[in-house]
Amino acid sequence: MSRSRTPSRTNSFDPFATLDVQMSALESLATKIVYPAGVDFEGKPLIIVAACNFPQDKIDYEALLPHVLNILDSFIDGSDYTVVLFSSGGTSRPPPWTWIMSAYTSLSRRYKKDIKHLYIVHTSWWIRVLLEIVSTVVSTKFKKKISYIHTLSELSLHVPLRQIEIPPAVLIYNLKFEEEVIVKDSFGEQGVVFGKSLDEIMGAEGEKGIPRVVDDSVKFIRVHALDIEGIFRRSPSSALLKQARDAYDRGQPVSLIDYGPHLAAVILKLFLRSLQDPIFPSSTYSTLEQLASSPKRPAFIRSNILPILSTNQKTLLTYIAELLCDVAQHADKNLMHANNLAICLAPTLLRHPDNPLLDAKLSNPTTGGAGVFLVEIITNPSLLVPETMAPPSSRSMAPDPQGRSRSVTPTLNSEKPAISRRPSNASSRRSSRADGKVGQLKNLFEGKSV
Repeated sequence: MSRSRTPSRTNSFDPFATLDVQMSALESLATKIVYPAGVDFEGKPLIIVAACNFPQDKIDYEALLPHVLNILDSFIDGSDYTVVLFSSGGTSRPPPWTWIMSAYTSLSRRYKKDIKHLYIVHTSWWIRVLLEIVSTVVSTKFKKKISYIHTLSELSLHVPLRQIEIPPAVLIYNLKFEEEVIVKDSFGEQGVVFGKSLDEIMGAEGEKGIPRVVDDSVKFIRVHALDIEGIFRRSPSSALLKQARDAYDRGQPVSLIDYGPHLAAVILKLFLRSLQDPIFPSSTYSTLEQLASSPKRPAFIRSNILPILSTNQKTLLTYIAELLCDVAQHADKNLMHANNLAICLAPTLLRHPDNPLLDAKLSNPTTGGAGVFLVEIITNPSLLVPETMAPPSSRSMAPDPQGRSRSVTPTLNSEKPAISRRPSNASSRRSSRADGKVGQLKNLFEGKSV
């Protein structure tokens, strides 16, 4: 299961806001502190409590409690359930002990009785003291339900770790105890994504669809990061990038809003760079060099580049190119024109076994084949679709008077193309449109009707 998120990356609470705004903020905060994670190995509802998401600022904890209980009511309906408490990570301070005791005593009997296991990960001193008080003063039976877990790898022995959305702060804190998380559950080997071949990830016929890390990144950037200055150019924390990559390799859900826009962009580049076989192996370099010197580059791409790309490669590149086209349309804010984007992404498509300088040369957006190729498909993503099968809604980019690029839609019986404009609130529609395109792209490349 996934939980709802808000774009805000802080847990601040404004005491001077209107009542409706306060309630909305508390509800959002509650979903970050307590959230579902499917079911455990025995089929019981699995609830996560993330102490690192308690706010640093003072809030009305009494008003927060009903929102937390509403979440529990939504997923626990008179059945046994399991709780995982991430007690460390981040800089948030714990809520007052009086509130915690009040919260526990205010729980109905069924909440206390129906909890079968409480796994406490990275136990902190205040959690241990609190639980000793609860076990001694409130319920002596409660202590038997508690298990203290030292690492995330150990946690995977007790609950299906892959389906838990683990906060980045917890992943970073876990590095104090182990260099990597080894999933030891009964569901087989880790679902490695990075470093595999594209056919292995997407399926020989593309039946597995766009890789999840690519889909997550594209959708997140399209909705949240089109106006972020330097998107695809700036780098995130190396430690966070490693944790996000490892989470994808374990098959865990990853909420990119917890990691920020620059990580979402860089992890997309990392995926392309780490493919077992690069999009353009060294055997294609001579063709790329010819593209750079061709006077008719779009025609050259259709006649010479498309035949050397697999269906999976064309599907993936078209999906990414449409995002980059959207990013380039916001270049007045993010400063990432088609050439700038090509500089950042062209090196991820190449990997010469002996001559990295040749890769650098081919990545040039004006004189290098891979760079030129990216500029062309960013300004016109439909280039990757066979010309006789291109859908009528295919977009392209045309230079404006300042030398930038903007989207245009081909029109009939008109000397000038009509500029395609999106309303400012079109973010959700961008994401939903992308879902239906993947299958259409695959069919187009294989010559099927759509």
